[in-house]
Order: sequence, then C-alpha cells, then structure tokens
Amino acid sequence: MTKIRDILTGQSIRDIKDHISAIYSKILINECIDLKLNGERIKPLHFDKEWSHNPDVPPKGFDLTTKIGGEKISVKITGGLIAEGGDSGYGEYGVYIYCNNRLIVRSLKTPEVGFSKGQVGVPHNSISLARVIIEIVGPAEQMPWNSSKSGVDIKHKVFQLIREKIIEVIKHYTSASRNLFPERETKVAPFKQGKINFEKIQSISEIEKTALPEIPKLKKQLSNKIKELNLSLAKSEPWIVGAYEVVVMAEVIKSKSFETKNRIILILLDSSIEIAFKDYLTYKVKSHFYSDAALAKIFDKRHLVHQEIQKYSSGILNISDWNNLDYYYRLRCNLVHKRASATVLDTDIIKFSNLAKKIHKKLLGVKYPTLKN
Repeated sequence: MTKIRDILTGQSIRDIKDHISAIYSKILINECIDLKLNGERIKPLHFDKEWSHNPDVPPKGFDLTTKIGGEKISVKITGGLIAEGGDSGYGEYGVYIYCNNRLIVRSLKTPEVGFSKGQVGVPHNSISLARVIIEIVGPAEQMPWNSSKSGVDIKHKVFQLIREKIIEVIKHYTSASRNLFPERETKVAPFKQGKINFEKIQSISEIEKTALPEIPKLKKQLSNKIKELNLSLAKSEPWIVGAYEVVVMAEVIKSKSFETKNRIILILLDSSIEIAFKDYLTYKVKSHFYSDAALAKIFDKRHLVHQEIQKYSSGILNISDWNNLDYYYRLRCNLVHKRASATVLDTDIIKFSNLAKKIHKKLLGVKYPTLKN
C-alpha cells in the first residue's frame, strides 16, 4: 500500500504503462479487451516480433506437449537473434518466460538460465542480440511462477524439466551474437522479415545442438588483424601505433550510419598523415635532427611539411600521390574552416584511405591486410 500512496510522476505512469503492456501483451492482442490508462489505450508490447531472420542463423522454435503429474502442458521454446539489439550490456535480451500468456520474467540474465562463467558468461554488450522466449500453457499448478506471478520458481518441476535446454539454446545464440556483433548492422539488423520454423518434438531431450542453426565463424576484426601484423614493429617503434589506430577508427566509423561520417573520416585520415610525416622526420630521418621548435615551425604551414618530406622521400611517393595529398588537404580545410560544408564522396574516402595506408607503409613501415607488404 505504501507505493500506492506515492505521488505518480509522468515517468512512473510511463513505467506502469510499459509494465502492463509487457505483462499482458498476449492478452491485449484480443480485440475484445480494451485496457486504458488515464484514458489512453494500452497497446501490447511484443518481444517475439523483433527476430533477425538472417538465413545463416535464423530463429528456431520447438513445440512440446507433455504430461506432468497426469496433467497436459504445452511448452514452446524459441531462440534467436534480435534485429533491434543494441550496445547495452543490460538491455532487452536474455530469457523471457510466459505462463498461460502472462509474462513472468523479462530479459532474465541470471545463473539459473546460464548467465554465469562457464556457461553463457556474464551480461555483456557482445551477447545483447540473443533472446530466448519460453511459452508454457497448462493448469495453474503446473506453472513455474512464484506466488505473486512476478518471477519464476526455479525449484518447480516444470522449470527443472526445461532448464537445461533453456541454457543450451541461450548458449547457442549468445555464441552467435558474439560472432556477428561486430557486423550486426549488416549481418543481423536488416533481416526483419521471415517466419519461424517450429519443430514438433515428443521429448525435451530432442532439443540438441545439432537441431540448432550452425553458428557463423567469428570474423577477425580489422583492428586485431592490423595489430597482429605490426606487433613486432610496434615493440621497437611504438610511435607507429598512433598511425594505424586512426585507420582502424576510420573503418569503424565507416560501418556506422552517421550522416556526416565521411567528413569525420576525412579529417581523421588527414590527421594520421600529418602524424606520420612528423614521426618520419623525428625518428626516420637520420641525416638531420629536428628540434621541437623546428618541427613546430614546419608544421605551422602544410606546404612546408610537404616540402620537407619531399627532401627525403624521392621515389617513395610519386607526383600523383602529392597532387592527391594537396587535393584532400584543401578539401579538409574547406570542411573545417568554411561556412558551407563540402561534399565528401564515398570514392574520395576509399582513395584517401588507400593513400594514407601507403604513406604509413612507405614512411613508417606499417603493414595493412589490404596492402601487399
């Protein structure tokens, strides 16, 4: 009763609405039921409509009818990846359990359903695409809910019957989430249309790993590839890390849906080139020592930087390279200093990225997977 006496704020009303929408979603889809809060109709909040139907790792359902204590119950277990998964380590993923069309637990991530070391692992954003939904229908006494119907009774015989397989399914799809998470915007999110294949089973033991879709192999991230290629060199020449990590950051931004990402990438790549030039004069040129004051004077004007580098880089960079450097530097200046933003095409980013990598390789010895080393 204490909670009822509390003042209801706009947020608490929204929380109540969200709670009712989720708990009674499967009941609210009945057109004969019209539930309102402050005059506003409450719409059902579904958790089984957000699946990613990637053909390589589609959602999978199992449909079991069995008897417990002489009473018939039906159990549906659905596992898969969600197209709307995010970056939160504690978001809408995990295990959902419905008993007689009432949501009992939402996004459960506890050891009882495998979220512990040695099983699924602890909650982490890399597994935030995995979801398993359990739907149990039968006599009330056979429902594994607690006395308030707000949680699962982990000691209940029905829960104990299916617990091992819940863990097996969630482990499978969290593994898939880890492997596809770096490419989720292209490998998971786009596949929002499809139908789940429910397999009729006679026993819970029929849910085996072989019945679940094969998990795509983890694609080694570009950052790890580049780091491995330059591991030995970075130990003796640690300044090269700054050059290649900028390229990695640019590649990460490229995969995002930012409207101004090409502008950001161009500025980053130009910065990496300027850093490479400074490191080249500081550490690679042995015939002349550059004091901090001398470097500051040279790098105050970009054309002076190019002139200084050209003294030592004959045959390393050709005329076309220098012309492109001038072009992209002017484009970068327009983006930073002028009122009207210049347009940066995807083709510009590809060309400039390749040029930056070439400069890093030729001047500093940095290796990239896309370049012959």
